[in-house]
Amino acid sequence: MVGLMTVVAQALEIAMKKQVQRVRAWGLVVCVGLAGLAMAAPTAWAQGGDAPRGGGRIGGGMMRGLMGGQWAQPPALREADLRGAMQDALADVPLSQEQEQAIASLVRGYGERVDANEQKVRDARRAAMEKFRESRDPSVWEAVREQQQAAATEQRTIEATLLGDVRAVLTSEQGQAWEGIEAGVQRSRSLRRGLLSGERVSLRGVLREVWASEGEPMPQELRDTLAAYEVQLDGVLKARDALLNESATLTDAVRSGDIAEATKQLEQREAAARAVAQVNERFAGSVRGLLPEGTREAFDAQLQRMRYPEAYRKSGMQEALDGALELHDLTDDQRTQLAGIVEKFDAKYAAFRTKAIAARADAEANLKVSDMVSRFTGGGRGGNDRLGAVEAVFEERRSLDRELRQELAAVLNEEQAKIVLPEAGERGGGEGGGGRGRGGMRQRENPPV
Repeated sequence: MVGLMTVVAQALEIAMKKQVQRVRAWGLVVCVGLAGLAMAAPTAWAQGGDAPRGGGRIGGGMMRGLMGGQWAQPPALREADLRGAMQDALADVPLSQEQEQAIASLVRGYGERVDANEQKVRDARRAAMEKFRESRDPSVWEAVREQQQAAATEQRTIEATLLGDVRAVLTSEQGQAWEGIEAGVQRSRSLRRGLLSGERVSLRGVLREVWASEGEPMPQELRDTLAAYEVQLDGVLKARDALLNESATLTDAVRSGDIAEATKQLEQREAAARAVAQVNERFAGSVRGLLPEGTREAFDAQLQRMRYPEAYRKSGMQEALDGALELHDLTDDQRTQLAGIVEKFDAKYAAFRTKAIAARADAEANLKVSDMVSRFTGGGRGGNDRLGAVEAVFEERRSLDRELRQELAAVLNEEQAKIVLPEAGERGGGEGGGGRGRGGMRQRENPPV
């Protein structure tokens, strides 16, 4: 399979040799839409980023995801995938405290191995970047491609080892549910490849969060509905992932500058993504109708959070505010001032959330792949640029973060500020989002649009 940077280099080389403007433009689509992934920078709309930073990221993220292939393989196994699947499959035979401790130890070891494996790719990428700056020779990226392939193989080995070790912890009775656990893990990982808000939702995950307060077993009718939901969901996920995994013909279209063919294939992938979202939407209504009246409100709220995680996820500066409130050496005057900041910015971030959700929903309902292609190939944004509207809302969020940083800096003394305020330019810093971990078992939401 042709590596990402090789595809980009070849597309640009074709443009230079043929001096055909449309090929050069399509090379730009590939560069803009996929460069974020090539540099391992998380984005807003999928598994694990925060607010988008900079123009084009929203559409670029969707383009990247729809491209599929090597750079859109199923995301790495993470703790939430495993634990959620085990909770669902072992609802009637829960884990003992000793089993929980044993699995936690296995998870820690897994995370360390994943971090070491990913570091090899980062080192290879850094070395290739230095060589490319000197030589401008695109062949230097071949080493990155090879390291990525080796890392992907090693990741599968690490995951298989973890799952085998976890299974060994289970009793014979619990082991009878292993097939369901593996299916749940795969389903969770597949959902994290979603581009659309409704495509990323796990209704069982939503229900898991809200049903605990009921304090009683889930009724059989609700269980049967969830079982039927997962059968249909698995079908549309399999069809969508098959398109994402097949990149050969799409790569050929990109490399040859055939925008019409590439657009056609991207639209097929968009349709498959919407099919997943429609299954989630249809069964969400069925599940909601079976819930006790008092649980429906909690279900709706949790469903909204899972549809639009980027709107609810705290930015780095919001986390800094939380940290400031926990400082032990605050004076009474500082506490009073911080309370005022909390009240002020809670209202501002709530307003941002409402606008972000509305802009995102409007973009998804009306945006077409052809609009994105036009946007990146010089066709212009037109008079109704919905991607730009989403980006503008998140620019407001960054402005809020800058304002919050200034107000915190004015209240805290120098030593306190060193503890809670990230340095300018750090990930999750003054203008950014949270997301402080990395590695397979860390909280790492897939993907973005």
